[in-house]
Amino acid sequence: MNSPIGSGSGSVGGVSAVAVSSLSTRLSADELNLLCLDGVLSPSCTILPNINLGYSTSPVVLPQLTFISQYVAISSPVTTLVSMSQLTYVGQYISLSSMSLMPQLAIPQLSYVGGYILLTNNIILASVAFNQLTFIGQYMTVYGNSIQTIISIPNLLRIEGNIAIYSNPLLTAITLPQLTYVAGLVQTYGNPVMTMISLSNLALLGQNIQIYNNMLLTTVLAPQLTYVGQYMGIYSDPVLLQASFTRLSFIGQYVQFSGNTVLTLISLPQLTYVGQYVNIYSNPTLAVVSMSQMTFVGQYVSIYSNNVLTTIALSQLTYVGLFISIYSNNMLTTINLPQLSYAGQYISIYSSNVLAIISLPQLTFVGQYVNIYSNNALTTINLPLLNYAGQNIVIYYNNALTAITLAQLTYAGSAFQIYSNPILTIISTPQLAFGWMQVFSNVALTLLSAPQLANSGLIMFYSNNLATLATLPSLSYVPQYVQVYSNNILTLFAVPQLSYVGQYVTIYSNPLLLVISTPQLTFIGTYLQIYSNSLLTFVSMPQLTYIGSYVQIYSNAALSSADLTSLSSIIGGVSTSVQICQNANSFTVPSTVVPAAHGRSLNCKLSGGSTACPSSAVACP
Repeated sequence: MNSPIGSGSGSVGGVSAVAVSSLSTRLSADELNLLCLDGVLSPSCTILPNINLGYSTSPVVLPQLTFISQYVAISSPVTTLVSMSQLTYVGQYISLSSMSLMPQLAIPQLSYVGGYILLTNNIILASVAFNQLTFIGQYMTVYGNSIQTIISIPNLLRIEGNIAIYSNPLLTAITLPQLTYVAGLVQTYGNPVMTMISLSNLALLGQNIQIYNNMLLTTVLAPQLTYVGQYMGIYSDPVLLQASFTRLSFIGQYVQFSGNTVLTLISLPQLTYVGQYVNIYSNPTLAVVSMSQMTFVGQYVSIYSNNVLTTIALSQLTYVGLFISIYSNNMLTTINLPQLSYAGQYISIYSSNVLAIISLPQLTFVGQYVNIYSNNALTTINLPLLNYAGQNIVIYYNNALTAITLAQLTYAGSAFQIYSNPILTIISTPQLAFGWMQVFSNVALTLLSAPQLANSGLIMFYSNNLATLATLPSLSYVPQYVQVYSNNILTLFAVPQLSYVGQYVTIYSNPLLLVISTPQLTFIGTYLQIYSNSLLTFVSMPQLTYIGSYVQIYSNAALSSADLTSLSSIIGGVSTSVQICQNANSFTVPSTVVPAAHGRSLNCKLSGGSTACPSSAVACP
């Protein structure tokens, strides 16, 4: 008969182990079980309170043992065998660690562990068999073992805590075919030769699934999984080819796929809800992202730096709580989100070299901004229902873009900024009522239409190909400034309803500009500058009664007339300088701008006709 516990230290129930093989032949089963419960260990024991071995030189062989009320804890470097072939129940936990001479672990009848299973640093442990185990009350952690195939737990149904399997250098596969429920997380990483994870019946995961840094992992299968309470993270698995979650419908927090070098497809065909975010990036061979039933993302969708991505299928997405950011996907030609209506903060799409079409046909609300830039092949921006952008709309460096039409946009916050789109010809915002208008360096732009724009924080137009700026017929209020310059074919600047400019008006270096007309303008907060417009012939500001600082009208070679008939009272009252010189030969300084009648001593640079401006200012006459 094998000695149950060999020489060395060990206890059962806190009592030193005593070999009682001679007694077992003279005691009834009930009497023997009483001794076993008191800590007297025999191969004939069927019930024990616990096994706690710190150092043992002989095998642990308990062939009749069926029930342990508390735990099994063995951390003996020289134990060669643990055999409990009839054990079915452990009330608390199993902890086996640092057993450097034990190659196999088999507890084939074990069905219930009330607490946890911990297998750590068993450096030659090649296989583990828990063939009948169905329930683990807390968690299972397996790390630092030399297991050459997965622990055999073919009937495990339920774990009330976590599964963590990591840093097992020879582990090749994880298969838990009957597991349906994990209350906590599934985490596996740093298993360098593992090729497959199969959770073929797992339906509900209370917390999260993390799979990362498994250098040879090719396949992850969880085809019945429907619910993940927290998040899904699959990243830095360099040869992962397949991640199958075909029935997954709910993720409480987020989903992340990143750094999977050969992964070509991410498909979550039944996913409808993600509580926080979707983050997919740096998957260099990823071609398709498909989440065709997803309707709700609580925070954001971020898809970037996937070099061969060609398809993003989010056809049912309607709500994103914060933002959508899609960029640096160098093979992506189309972004189509046909049902998206709401983005709480922003939409940013940029630096995708072959992107030709952006289509968000149901989008109505963006809480902060829309940024679209540096998409060299972009020809179409389709936002027909966009009504509100809380901060700004910025569209620039899109080299193939020819037209921007935002038919329903009424509010664009602090900036409607369109610039450096070299072949853009048309900007049309027929309903825009509020937005800071900044349009510049669009060298082909011929039409800008904003007929309802009444309030614009600032107006900035330069380096465009516009012939007329008479397309802002409703603009009346600009709290900051108006700046118009370097528009090579602009002939007319006419804003018939403009009455107030909070800071300044500056119009210069428009070589074909003929007329400046703001017939209702009464107030300019700081200064008025009109200069170096070589063909300008007429300036009409007949209602202007206040300029806070100074007036400069000079170097307009053709300017012969300036209607500033209301200026005498305000220049005499508040202006610090007046410079009107070097205009057409026939130009004379309007007497109304000379403040003599008010007795003010102001600085002036005045001359008739084309005479050069005086080098120094003198007191105004």
